[in-house]
Amino acid sequence: MPVGAIEEFLVDRVVNAIWRLRRLGRAETALFHSRVHGLKAHRLATEVRSYEVPFGHVSLAPDITDKAAHSEANEALELAKYERDRDEVSTDVRNWTLLFDIENWTPGVK
Repeated sequence: MPVGAIEEFLVDRVVNAIWRLRRLGRAETALFHSRVHGLKAHRLATEVRSYEVPFGHVSLAPDITDKAAHSEANEALELAKYERDRDEVSTDVRNWTLLFDIENWTPGVK
């Protein structure tokens, strides 16, 4: 137990710093996860388009040069988009950390 105002102040600072560091680690992980899967989705979208030959300037479905490879790349792209956008990892880190703060708030602890 802290004794005196100075010790109480220092204990409060230590608890606050630990809490912020834990929160920062989770936010950093969310950012990293979002970026990795965003880059993967971009790469796969480029790969999917590489198997498509546009039908002139008309807005018709493109011709697919390799249906199996196109299908496989398209499935991988959908999975990467899902991973990038899934609810557990929000791309708006400020909103995510605010929600995390509210869910894990303990009365009397700043």
